Amino acid sequence: MPVPSPPADFAETPLSAAGLDAFLLDLRTPGPEPVRAWLEEPARTRLIGPAQDFTEHLSGGSFGGWFDVVAHLRRVTPVHLISI
Repeated sequence: MPVPSPPADFAETPLSAAGLDAFLLDLRTPGPEPVRAWLEEPARTRLIGPAQDFTEHLSGGSFGGWFDVVAHLRRVTPVHLISI
C-alpha cells in the first residue's frame, strides 16, 4: 500500500527529503548543535502499522527522546511467514 508523504511539520519530513533509498541513523551520535536542537524540540511523527491509518500520530515528546535509531527504507514488501 502506498504511504503518502508526511505533513511538513512532522519529524520524518527532513529525513524523507534526504532522497536516499535506505539508511540507518543513530540518533545517539553527537552531531551539530542545530541537529541536536531539532532532536530535542517537541515533535509529531506518524504511526504506521497494520491498520494503515495515516491520521494516527505520536506527539508530546521529542524525536530524540522517542528513538535511539531510525531505519529508513523507501520501499518495503509484505511480511510472509517462513515454513519450517
